[in-house]
Amino acid sequence: MAKAILFNNYTDEDFTHNFDSEPWTFKAGESTRLQEGIARMMAKHLVDREMTKDKMPLSDGSRKNYLAKILIEDNVIEEDSDVKLETAMLNEQTKETEETDNKWICEICGFEAKTKAGLTAHMRKHNTDDEKFEGLE
Repeated sequence: MAKAILFNNYTDEDFTHNFDSEPWTFKAGESTRLQEGIARMMAKHLVDREMTKDKMPLSDGSRKNYLAKILIEDNVIEEDSDVKLETAMLNEQTKETEETDNKWICEICGFEAKTKAGLTAHMRKHNTDDEKFEGLE
C-alpha cells in the first residue's frame, strides 16, 4: 500500500536536501504532502540539522520528539499503487490551489465568484448588446 503523509518544516528557516540528485527546498513553517518514504528520509535530515543546532547528540532519545513535529500522519492518503498515490496527491494539490490561490474576482465591479465558471457567467452581465464596434454600426 502506497502512503503519503505531511512533512512539516516547523522551523523558522528553509530546509533543503537532495533527493534523486535534485535539491528539494521546504519553506520555513510550511507543510507539504510527500510519499511516506521521502517524507521520512527528509525528516531524518531535518531532525539531524535541528538536533545539531540544539547541541544534542544525534543518538539522543529526544529524536522522536523532533520527528513528531515534522511527520504529521493526520489525513493520510493511501492508495494501492504509486501511480494512484501520485494522482491522488496531484488532485489534492489542485483542489487546495483552487480553494486558496484562485480568487475569481470581476475586474469591473469587484464581484467574487466561487468558481471560474461562476465568474464567466457573471461577466456576461457586463456585456450588453449596445456595444458598438468600429465599422459595424
